[in-house]
Amino acid sequence: MGRRRFSETYAEEMTENAERFTRLPDTIGLVSEHLESAALAHAVHETSGDLAEAILDAAAEFESDTIVLGVRDRSPVGKVLFGSVVQAVILDSDRPVMTVPPVST
Repeated sequence: MGRRRFSETYAEEMTENAERFTRLPDTIGLVSEHLESAALAHAVHETSGDLAEAILDAAAEFESDTIVLGVRDRSPVGKVLFGSVVQAVILDSDRPVMTVPPVST
């Protein structure tokens, strides 16, 4: 019986964690609201896997005019070690890519 309770607790915990990780960041909602108020067509999609490839596939599927990506500062060593989704999208895209830096506070 103790083992079963552990499994149920673990399953509940994993479900809560999965929900936490599948929620879009609050900034996505803010950007979406701004685009809607400006009457600009846009779509929000959530995906996993190779992000650069997913972004390029979505841009092609929806015949996007431009790809807009948020960027963050990363050292050259960090880029080498971890790669850069933005860099991959810029290099492989067949349409304009606009990068937006984080807002300084």
